[in-house]
Amino acid sequence: MLKKYLLYGIFGCLLVLVGCNKDEEEITSPSYADRNWFVIPDKPGEFNQLVYKIYAETGVPIFVSDTLGEEYYAKDAEGNPILRTEKFNLSYVMFGSTEDDRQGSTHYIVQSSDTPAMLKAAELIRNRVLPHVPKVGEALPKCYFLVDSLNENANLILPWSQLPCRIENKPLYVAMKGVVVGQLCDILQMTDEEIDLWCGRVIASKLVSWMLNGNMNMDLVKWYAITNEGTRDAYYNKAYASTASEYNFDVYKDMGMLGWYVDIPDVRATYTQEDDLIEYVARVYAYRGREQEFLDRYADYDKVLRKFQMMQGFVDTFEEWWDLK
Repeated sequence: MLKKYLLYGIFGCLLVLVGCNKDEEEITSPSYADRNWFVIPDKPGEFNQLVYKIYAETGVPIFVSDTLGEEYYAKDAEGNPILRTEKFNLSYVMFGSTEDDRQGSTHYIVQSSDTPAMLKAAELIRNRVLPHVPKVGEALPKCYFLVDSLNENANLILPWSQLPCRIENKPLYVAMKGVVVGQLCDILQMTDEEIDLWCGRVIASKLVSWMLNGNMNMDLVKWYAITNEGTRDAYYNKAYASTASEYNFDVYKDMGMLGWYVDIPDVRATYTQEDDLIEYVARVYAYRGREQEFLDRYADYDKVLRKFQMMQGFVDTFEEWWDLK
């Protein structure tokens, strides 16, 4: 009797498996190859043609939509296609937390619909950014994602509390899937100096990632030490309430940073180490060929001058490493 019930059970399971496979029309043989979502197709339109040409010449894709594409996966029981959509997810990581260096911080974007701004940004990347970016390797961005504005909801950690803070229109964010480049909402009105810094920050995005990936550890320790001179603690990634003495510090003179990360009436916050590196690398490129202007502008700030001059050496090392001289 037991054997008979067991045979009935096995036979029933086989019928279910066969039926499910037939109705859902699942893909039964793997392709062993994922689709490459970072290919720019040849499509009509001025912007589409520009980014296609850049991709064909350099292999670097530029996107303005967070939807990278769709592909057919299977059919449902009624015969309707099942599509898989690939998105540019700012929070995607392979391991660890989706939060960045600021506890609980999240980024969100506003996509651009301004074609002239898109065109200008893509042209700047082609003409002024990519010549300073390696053609292969870890310092080559997987893609650039151009957005109208890049914003952050941050939690600033104070001694006895947390302060939610919204930071609007950030210049960039280095995500797992590529570099998110913001400020297209302003790019058509930027001055030449602002354009120089915009380009410098985009160059710096993956250059700094390369530095932080173990390639310049000892040099960076010395560079960070300049910032922290005069304190037993570290100045990086700190928030100061208006009652704290550090709130009234001269951020250039006392910390050697090129501004506050957050500067509002109730609180000020400093850059992370990565942010600080990006700002200095950006200045190295923005002032290239006119370095004396930078030295004159910050002549009263010893920490700034020493960090800038040391960063020039770091950038030289990077360019020699990747044969960009």
